[in-house]
Amino acid sequence: MSDEKEEHDNPTNIDMDLEKAIDQFAQVTKEEMQEKDQSQADLLSEGETQLVAFRGKEIRQVFHNNEWFFSVVDIVEAITGSDRPSKYWNDLKRQLSEKEGFSELSENIGKLKMRSADGRMRDTETVNTETAFRIVQSIPSKRAESIKRWLATVGYERTQEIQDPEIGIKRAMLAYKARGHDD
Repeated sequence: MSDEKEEHDNPTNIDMDLEKAIDQFAQVTKEEMQEKDQSQADLLSEGETQLVAFRGKEIRQVFHNNEWFFSVVDIVEAITGSDRPSKYWNDLKRQLSEKEGFSELSENIGKLKMRSADGRMRDTETVNTETAFRIVQSIPSKRAESIKRWLATVGYERTQEIQDPEIGIKRAMLAYKARGHDD
């Protein structure tokens, strides 16, 4: 019995136990995410479209290669409130190209068929969630500030979790409990 207590009190064993627990948590989470992605892929078919409401505007999205892609022009319109979102987007692309080396971002923009306002299916510039956030960060609009602050907070929290994995575990546990699950 005392050997067991000594073994548990040894900092090296505690560190190994924590590392083992983190590895197991990561593996379970990875498996759950793969199952979730697969079940979502089973429920959704390639090319399926939906509308998402954001600040009273509808953003078109299409399911492609097992992830959602969003209409860039719709995002720009929702964030900026511009009555000419296509022109705003073209001007922003030009500005990004001239000032920031747009090529890396432009590689992540594709054209997918989406229903337009006139009811026809048209090639539309689309991006995945990560690229949508990067575009939002580039929009100089007061309306984008709340999203930019949220992204900064998430980035800061993620940096903390990388530096101290225990913080990530505690956040995950709090989120789990907040969804109504017990210990």
